[in-house]
Amino acid sequence: QVVYLANQDAPATYELYSVPVDGSALAVKLNPALVGNGNVSSLFEISPDSATVIYRADQVADDRFDLWTVPIGGGAAVKVNGDLISGGDVSSFVISPTGLHVVYLADQGNDEIFALYGAPIGGGSWWNVTPPNITQGDVVEYRITSDGSRVVARADRVVDDRFELYRSRTDGSLATVPIGTTPVVDGDVLGFALSPDGQVVVYLADLDVNGVMELFSFPIDSDDPADNQQLNGDLAGGGDVDGGFVLSPDSTRVVYVADQELDGHSELYSSSVLFGPGLRLNPDLPGLSNVALDPLITADSARVGYRVTHASGLGSTELSSVPLGGGSATLLSPVPASGTWTTQRQVEAAGGAHLFFEFQSTDDSATRIYRAAGAGGELIEIGPVLDVASGEAFSWLVPTADPR
Repeated sequence: QVVYLANQDAPATYELYSVPVDGSALAVKLNPALVGNGNVSSLFEISPDSATVIYRADQVADDRFDLWTVPIGGGAAVKVNGDLISGGDVSSFVISPTGLHVVYLADQGNDEIFALYGAPIGGGSWWNVTPPNITQGDVVEYRITSDGSRVVARADRVVDDRFELYRSRTDGSLATVPIGTTPVVDGDVLGFALSPDGQVVVYLADLDVNGVMELFSFPIDSDDPADNQQLNGDLAGGGDVDGGFVLSPDSTRVVYVADQELDGHSELYSSSVLFGPGLRLNPDLPGLSNVALDPLITADSARVGYRVTHASGLGSTELSSVPLGGGSATLLSPVPASGTWTTQRQVEAAGGAHLFFEFQSTDDSATRIYRAAGAGGELIEIGPVLDVASGEAFSWLVPTADPR
């Protein structure tokens, strides 16, 4: 099935439909009749077993967005969330990897105070995952572990505008507890990621010095602050971890970008998810060259693809790869005879160790798509060659589930 959003029945009304991929039947509208001026939002998701669609819509009251569940082939839509206070809305949701539960963010009980709630994927009941705060604090970011059992949230639950990490059970069976350590005055957790095995949270925060962002990890189920580990090495004066961090699919390492050795000079590092400090992956770079904030790790957890932008000379951006645990770097992008070029939008093939990327060169004012083996040695041009001078451009890239 394909599930899509369209204004196909009324020009000013967007609704949700499903249709067989092979075109063997006509599309079925999934939502019931909407209230005047109502619309289905662009936020909808298919359950892991492809049986159910969860969607957000102001279906029964204009500008009040509830969460709904409906069979993918059509049927009765059931409200997932509890009754909303006046002015309340569901703002986002995540389906558990198990497909059993939905966790959603809403100001359900207190207007403009956003908390997490859970419900069965079929609707009919709901529970608190993170109870609403009595202050103005909000949950601003949340993720479910790979086994679907726990939710980690970033919220200012204790002090308004001081964001920390909290652990809850998806089914609401245990109280919400803080994890990691408390930041210094005016410090915050800026962002976080969960290891694919659901055991460790890696997060970016100015825990020790206000305004100095560093990378930390903490076992999700630990209650001992001593388990908090700093992953980056000592930072040069003015240095920070810059925010471009990613965890390996095998849950063993994290790759991050930081001006760790020289302020303003971003480089690439790799660390164990359980202890630091990290080791530098890229070779020495010219003084005005920097690693971009979008490294990726191949699906086999073997190599890291990263872009380097050269601010001097040709002013070009190139794509290289390096073993995850350190070693010799390999240039993946081609080098035109002359002119400037940009390697952008690197996208890994989900089923293998290949990287797709767009390559734009001023030599011929053209942009191309290439597929490169992660370890180098194979570079294949695919797709059309687009003329940049004529305004042609690729809008986005996404790989199939296999390396082809």
